[in-house]
Amino acid sequence: GGGFLLLEVQQPSETTFRVFDWHREDAAGLKRELHLDAACLSVDYERSSAPQIRRGELVGPTFSMRILGAGACIKDAGLRVFVCCGLETVLKSPQQTEALYFGDVVVAEAAEGAVQIETGQCLLITEP
Repeated sequence: GGGFLLLEVQQPSETTFRVFDWHREDAAGLKRELHLDAACLSVDYERSSAPQIRRGELVGPTFSMRILGAGACIKDAGLRVFVCCGLETVLKSPQQTEALYFGDVVVAEAAEGAVQIETGQCLLITEP
């Protein structure tokens, strides 16, 4: 159905394993190679803990996500990723004001200072 926003949060990596390719073909009409064995070997089946889910927040071992609304101020503590998950959302930092629409993503580095959510609602992804 319409109105869904699906995010795939990844840890930065120089490696990509193709486990399914949606039956796509390359320019020569051939299916691209899959990397099933390598992908299975890369999974950490003994991870320490599952993400903790609370209303409006998910906290995992390498990142956290929170839903924030108008008036929230996010300090300059590291990299922050903002994803608009509703109607228009306006973010304001000392350097600029940015209007986001459903599905838009903005990355703010610590050097950009605190970010204020002026209007709307967004998802914030940060390191824990």
